[in-house]
Amino acid sequence: GELIESANPDIVDGGRYFGFFPMADEHVFLANATDSGLWDARDNRVAHAPAYRQFTDLERDPTHDPAREDHVALLRGLFMTSFLAEDLLDDNGYFGAEATLVTSASSKTSIALGYCLQKRGAHSVALTSAGNLDFVQRLGCYDEVLTYDQVGELDPDRPSAVVDMAGNASVQSTIHHHFADNLKYSCAVGASHWEDFGGGTGEPLPGPAPTFFFAPGRIEKRNAEWGEGEVMRRMGEQWADYVIFCDSWLEIQRGSGPDDLDAAYESVLEGTQPPHLGLIQSLT
Repeated sequence: GELIESANPDIVDGGRYFGFFPMADEHVFLANATDSGLWDARDNRVAHAPAYRQFTDLERDPTHDPAREDHVALLRGLFMTSFLAEDLLDDNGYFGAEATLVTSASSKTSIALGYCLQKRGAHSVALTSAGNLDFVQRLGCYDEVLTYDQVGELDPDRPSAVVDMAGNASVQSTIHHHFADNLKYSCAVGASHWEDFGGGTGEPLPGPAPTFFFAPGRIEKRNAEWGEGEVMRRMGEQWADYVIFCDSWLEIQRGSGPDDLDAAYESVLEGTQPPHLGLIQSLT
């Protein structure tokens, strides 16, 4: 976003900022200056997590590349979630797990998680649909790649954890029943399988209860431990390398107008959008 006009002497007009903006043509901030950009302090934003109220001045972001702004818009928020989820696992010794299962492995958040796990040297197991199997195998960021109906082929005695991006109640149940007490941690992140989200039997699952992951809460914890800004610095270092990795598989397509946006939305909703495509949409 571009800062059009500022009444704060510490914040100059014309800067470009990255952050999670409300969906609107314009947004009025009660803006406080920070070391990295600005902070939205309006009363109606107080209930939001800090991650949604801070905006980075691109001139002060050492990782910013103007040629990569499409990548930032598409992937940076997702990468942040994956970076923080992997940090949670590492911070807890992977809860004693020797392998981390990642569902919806072709999704862009899962790909980022697979990349972070690989960088850490942790063993990952990708779970995906048969139609996306070849794509996920070609990525090279997972140690093992299986389809959902192959979960039974995994060693149930190997201590494992799962990061569930799919939110598919049936898949979740299969994993929990297969590993039982050898499933050391169950992390619920997304719901890419929205049509199968929830809808379980209501009976408790074997093994650990799924724990919802909230990235902004993780940022607050690490800011308190590492110091303000250190999370973003560490994430930025890894992000710069991740974008280069994305060049090997990501194709960006642009669309404009409500018809293009509607078609893009429907393709994602129906699960027909090829995983190698990233869509940048504008209403104008």
